Amino acid sequence: MVLLVLVSLSVSSLCIIWASSSKARTVLVEKNYEKLTVARDMKRFFLEKFFSDQEAGIRALSHLDEFHTTVHDLLYVYRRSEVGAQDVFPTDHPS
Repeated sequence: MVLLVLVSLSVSSLCIIWASSSKARTVLVEKNYEKLTVARDMKRFFLEKFFSDQEAGIRALSHLDEFHTTVHDLLYVYRRSEVGAQDVFPTDHPS
């Protein structure tokens, strides 16, 4: 009789331990998922803001009257020079 009580208490204790550890694991997974979701949303916000700022800067530059002339002149100088993509661009200033 005592043995039966001990066995039943042991089995019920194991069931409680398994259920509580399963619940704890589920809660930890949910908390980690929430943290990752917040981190993803923050990164998305910062990236969208960064690209929005870059786009605004490009639009501001493209509205300048001198912008097209400046780009044309820079391309002209670049094409006349014999500087490769990985070369150091020559300047008149001493290094």
